[in-house]
Parts: sequence; C-alpha cells; structure tokens
Amino acid sequence: MADPRRIELADYADVHLQLKPGANVALFNALAWVLFDEGLVDAAYAAERLEGFAELQQFLARHALTDFTSTAGVEPQQVRAAARILGAGGPVLFVHGLGLSELTQGTASVKALCNLGMLTGSIGRPGGGMLPLRGQNNVQGSADMGSMPNQLTGYQPVGDPEVRRHVESIWGELPPAEPGLTIPEMLTAAVHGRIRALWIQGEDIAQSDPFQQHVRNALSKLEFLVVQELFMTETARYAHLVLPAAGALEQDGTFTNGERRIQRVRAAVPPPGEARPDWLVARDVARAFGRDWDYPHPGAVMDEIARVAPRLFGGVRYDRLGADGLQWPCPSVDHPGTPQVHQAAFLRGRGQLSVIEPLANPEHDVAGFPYTLITGRVLNHYNVGTMTRRTPQSELTDADRLEIHPDDAAREALKDNDRVRICSTWGCTHVTVRLSPRVSPGTFFLPFHFPETATNQLIGPHADPDSKCPQYKVTAVRLSPPVEEPRGEIAAEAVAAPDRPSNGDAHPGPAAREAERNLAGART
Repeated sequence: MADPRRIELADYADVHLQLKPGANVALFNALAWVLFDEGLVDAAYAAERLEGFAELQQFLARHALTDFTSTAGVEPQQVRAAARILGAGGPVLFVHGLGLSELTQGTASVKALCNLGMLTGSIGRPGGGMLPLRGQNNVQGSADMGSMPNQLTGYQPVGDPEVRRHVESIWGELPPAEPGLTIPEMLTAAVHGRIRALWIQGEDIAQSDPFQQHVRNALSKLEFLVVQELFMTETARYAHLVLPAAGALEQDGTFTNGERRIQRVRAAVPPPGEARPDWLVARDVARAFGRDWDYPHPGAVMDEIARVAPRLFGGVRYDRLGADGLQWPCPSVDHPGTPQVHQAAFLRGRGQLSVIEPLANPEHDVAGFPYTLITGRVLNHYNVGTMTRRTPQSELTDADRLEIHPDDAAREALKDNDRVRICSTWGCTHVTVRLSPRVSPGTFFLPFHFPETATNQLIGPHADPDSKCPQYKVTAVRLSPPVEEPRGEIAAEAVAAPDRPSNGDAHPGPAAREAERNLAGART
C-alpha cells in the first residue's frame, strides 16, 4: 500500500510505502526498477503484448534505485519488499484513489502505475488489472456520455470527420468541431467575459474547486447562472435561477460503475415539491429553445446513445439491464457484454509502456512555507457535505479538523482542539487542530466537507497539464496564531495573482434568497 498517511488500510498491508506527497512517479519508477533488477518482469507477456519495453528498461538502467527512492521519501528496502510482492507471479489488482490524479503529474502518475500493471502481466487477466476508485458512483458513466470537452458520447473525438458525419445523421446537425473547456478554463473565460452564462448541475464549485477566490470572482461576473441542485449550496447563492433537482433515488436512469457495468436505477419515492428528474429538465429546456426532443422516458435516451456510439453501447437497452446490468463494450443486442477488457489484446493493439521522469512540484520547497498540506475526505462525509451534513453523520464528524503530527504540534506549541491560522501562498483560513500520528512530520491533512472551513481557499491554480485536473494533494503551507477570522481570507503573498478579486466574500445572485426558501420547503 502506498499513501502519505497511515490510513486504516495500512494495518492490513505487508508493506506501507509512506511516500512524500506528490512523489508518485518516483515511487512507481522505483518499483519498476526493482522488477527489472530482480528479474520479476513477465517477459513472455511483455514480448507478446507490449511496446516501449526496451526504452523503459534503458531509462531505468540510467538511474540508481536511490535516485527514485530519495525523491519519493521511502527506503530502498521497503521498495524491494513491495516489488517482490507485485512480481510474485500472480496477477495483481492495482487499486487507486483520486490522489493519484490530483497532482501536477497526475496523468504521469497513472501512466507510471499502468507500467507496473503491464510489467507484471496483470492487465487483461482474471483477478488483475487497473481499478480506479472514482470520487462519485457515476463518474464512469459521465465520462462515457462525453462529459470531457474533447469527446462525444463513447469517447469519440469531436473533430473526427467520420464521427461527425455519423452523429449528424442522427442529430440532424453537426456538433462544434473544436474541443470545449474544462471547468478551470470555463471559470477563467467567465472572469474575462468570454463566457457569459453557465448551467451547473449538482456540483458546488464555490466550495469544491481550488483557487476559490478566482471561482467566486468568475461566478459573480456571469450575466446568467443556472444551478440545478438538491439543496441551497454555496454555488447556488450566486445563481440567477435555481432549478430544484430530483435525487438519485427519486428518478429513473442508469449508473455506470468502475467496471463499466451499466445498472438500472428506479425511483424509490417521487421527488418533493417542484423538484424534477435531471433528464426531464434538460429535455424541456431544449424544447423551450424550439428543439424537437421527443424522449418520453430515459430509456429513449439510452436508445439514442446506442445509435450514437454503437461500438460500445449498440446492444444496450433498458429491457436488457437486469439485476446485474451490462458491461460495455456491448455492440449488438445479442452481445452478452464484456466482463473483462484487454484479455486477448489491448484495445489499441499493444500496450504502451511510458518513460516518465519525475518532475519538481511547484508546491515543494516553497520558501517560508515549511509544511505540505494534503486535502481529502473522511469516512463519515461525502465530497463537500451537501448531503451528508444534513444527516446524522454530522454527529460522528461535526467539523473539519487539521491533522498534525505530534512532533510538528510540539514545534508549533499546539495541542488538540487549538485553533490555528493556516496559510498557503494562495489564501488563509482558520481550523481546529487534531494531533495525529497518521501523518508524517512535515505533512498535514485537512478535509473540505464544511463550507465554514474554506479548505480550498488554500489551494492554488496548479493543475495537470494534460487532464487539467487541479492539484489538491500538495500545497505548501505555514501556521500562525489565530486572528480575526474573515471567511475566505486571501494571503498577503497572493494578492498580485491574476484575476484575483479584492476579497473572498460571496456575491449571492438575485434568485438566491427566494431559491433558498423554495428548496428549504422541498427538503429538510
């Protein structure tokens, strides 16, 4: 197990690699180095199914093992012990969470981990492979439908001429040929007036996104903001129009999990008040724009998905989604679905091994900020707590607390439940301290479930250059005694950052108070 914190899973691990935050690439290269050095690579699998093998081997041979382990902050003997487990001969299931991708080398981290999956011959074999644990239950389904700005439904490139002709034959019009924008890019465009309106569904970006002062500035500059939500959130307070949404168990549809399994969801109870199912809201807004969207049921939407992306979903129908659903690819109505991909060969032909150098992280070794902050979730709350804070879960965890190693607490003269001011180069907030041996000296951990914590005020604009995913997992910080606690305080060091507003205060939109009353009447 690899994690900068000693989480509960470490108690069950044969080896816990407690690496330096943000040093994933170095750690995975170190493990690959040992696999080659000790003859633990599945050579037959590599010869038959991989490319880039010699290049990776030569890259690793130019380094000593300690080149990687010193960067990762782990002991060489621990890496050797872990690599011997991985290379023991059976397929390995590589499971990872969001911390792998929420870094400036996030995509590189995933590729380096996939190197280990391929070198051990694990991908495409029963019981082995890559299993990302996504942040929400339908992240896979959202990506499948084309939520990424450069892809249409079924991972089809927006600029591919053949794809465009195909979707035009179904939709009657061509989609834009140029890729869209990621969330950070949309917000920057809003600040500069290039985006004048946004429709946000089920995401509280005013609390969940990094560089919060920039987010709030962008939201306040929009001419028209629609927020479709279950509850009145921090983001909804900026909205000009709030659409009350049905919950997951108040509407029909599907979820697709991390093993590509499309599962039916049926309404257990009707939505309260004026809340409506998500698909119905989208359909009726399109009709209001004069479009002939004739979908009487979400099953009709699935039928269109099958036509638009037949290679993956051509055989998916609601009446085929029984108790266990279907796993794509499912290209025809007589196809049983695909429980495991890459069995005979990779979908691209041969698996591509990647040569990746560990790069310096911009939040490491920042002068005047001697500690490293990791942000994340705790067991008793979900994401930014929009739902779980309204349940008895809050009796178990009633606030966000800053985990500090006892050695650091002694150095800062802190004890349990003290209040402290924590600052990055991007912002400051006040938190309550919890002494914890789960974190290493020099590393802090802070959740982001409660809006009053303003955790993401500390997180800056650094992101992975390929995925544009923000870096939540590495931020340079320092501590100081508490002062008057203005929420969303901006660090003095950061006032010159581009697009930064003069303060972090919210600017609620004109519909906020009325929407808050309506949503409060619909849900308690």
